[in-house]
Amino acid sequence: MHKQPTPGWATCLLIAALSIAAPCAADAANTPYASASILSPADGEGLRANSGDFVVQAQVEPELRQGHRLRLLLNGSAQGTAQASSAFPLTGVERGEHQLQLQIVDEDGSIVFEGETSTFHLLRHSILHPRPTANR
Repeated sequence: MHKQPTPGWATCLLIAALSIAAPCAADAANTPYASASILSPADGEGLRANSGDFVVQAQVEPELRQGHRLRLLLNGSAQGTAQASSAFPLTGVERGEHQLQLQIVDEDGSIVFEGETSTFHLLRHSILHPRPTANR
């Protein structure tokens, strides 16, 4: 009968360190999204953009998973195609109150997560209110 040598303390530490359960990629892929929010314009903000052009900045927690994309809704309508970037340029938006919402979609376009709706007010110059002329 052959007796196995007893491992030294360094070997025991190495085995213990390797056996500690570290989060793996599969666990991270199954972690639910905590939030998908609009950072700018902020909820309730009055945004001045006389051209109607501005950029919406979004944030996702935890970060976007591989294969997932962000879709921006303006007043319930998707703006462009889903994208990996958190910056959404919008053009020609009319003055008034608008709602923004962020959706996270998978490769098939199915909604994985929906963020809270955010409201902002777009302020644009009106031709009904002409600018004051300089005194001559």
